[in-house]
Amino acid sequence: MCHENDFESEIVVLTPDDVQALNKLVQFIRSLKSLISSGEGLMGLGAAIMAIEEALEEGGLPDENWPIGTIDVSIGFEQGDRDFREGHHYSIEMSQEGITLDYLYRCYTSEYGSDHRSDTMSELSPASSFDDFAVEQWLRKAKELLQFENVRVNASVDIW
Repeated sequence: MCHENDFESEIVVLTPDDVQALNKLVQFIRSLKSLISSGEGLMGLGAAIMAIEEALEEGGLPDENWPIGTIDVSIGFEQGDRDFREGHHYSIEMSQEGITLDYLYRCYTSEYGSDHRSDTMSELSPASSFDDFAVEQWLRKAKELLQFENVRVNASVDIW
């Protein structure tokens, strides 16, 4: 990843690996359209697609002029009963700070209560470039979740 400094902001210029990762992510996001059941979710999905397409067209991430607060696309499920419950969630979060691929595991037992673990698997930002292996792993795991009957796909966009 390259940085071009001007007096106002740091612009992230995409590397060929970043471009490849973004193309894979936008293709995956497009494949989720049929799994979104609300207009708000479709707006969030559309905003995610537009943000990535803009980054690809411009050759870099949006700067401080980014017109949108945060875009979030998540794939996940929860299963269990009142004594034990667990959930797995993969999400893409986009903002003027960059694009982050996260994993969240949540667990509840009646004996011990609830716990969770959250991991950032890869990030594209002024401080870091996408890790190709981590992006591939995130995509593989997110696609695996789509096989579960009770999977939920949500997308949202917060406009400032």
